[in-house]
Amino acid sequence: MLVLAVAALTLPAAVFAQSDVAAGSAPSMRPGNIDIGLTGGIASLIYPYLEPQIAVGLVPLGAVTLSAGAVADVGYCLLCGLLRLVDNDWRLRSYYFGAYGRVLAHMTFLSDSVSALRLDPYAGLAVGPRFYFIGLEYLPSNASTTVTASTVIIAPQIGTRIFFSADSNFFAFAELRYLFEVGFQTQTVEVAGQSFTITGDYSSAGSNVGIGIGLRL
Repeated sequence: MLVLAVAALTLPAAVFAQSDVAAGSAPSMRPGNIDIGLTGGIASLIYPYLEPQIAVGLVPLGAVTLSAGAVADVGYCLLCGLLRLVDNDWRLRSYYFGAYGRVLAHMTFLSDSVSALRLDPYAGLAVGPRFYFIGLEYLPSNASTTVTASTVIIAPQIGTRIFFSADSNFFAFAELRYLFEVGFQTQTVEVAGQSFTITGDYSSAGSNVGIGIGLRL
C-alpha cells in the first residue's frame, strides 16, 4: 500500500517554520491528552482513501500510558470510472469503509529516555468491521454483477509520533500494521431478468504503513 501524507497540505506554513526538532520535556501521552490525526493515500494503487483517527490518554501504568480511541477508513475507486472511457457500455464502481476501536500503550519510559528527539512511541491493537462493494454493469442489456463483503479486521501495530518542536502540539506519525481480515462475501449476478447469488467465506492478511500528521490537545 502506497501511503501519502496528503493532510500535510492543509497545515499552516507557520507550523513548518518551527519544524526543527528541539530538546525539551518528553512529549509522552498523559491522562486527558487528546490526539487527532489524519492519513491519506492510495490503497492497492487504485483506491484514494482518508483515515482520520483519535486517541484519548486514559491510564498511567508506570512505564506506559494507555489510550483508547477510534480509526475510520474510507476508500473509493476513482480509476474505475476510466472503464467508460474505453467502452461506454460498461460501468464499474467500487468502494470500502470501516470503523475500528483502538487501544495503544504509549511507552513513557522511551519518551523520557530520548526526550531531545520529541518522540512518543507506542504499540497497540485495532479491531472493527469493514465493508466492501464492487459493481459491474453492462448497460445495453442491464446485466450486472455485484460483490459485497463484510469483514472484521484485527490489526496489531507499532508506531511513533514525532513533535515538530518543543513549543508545538503538531506532530507527524508513522505506523506499521499487520492486518488480519476474516468475514464473508456475497456475489449476485443478474442476466435477462434472472438473479443468481453465491456466498462464501473471505479472509486476507498483510501489512501496511500509515504516515500522517496530527495535533495533541
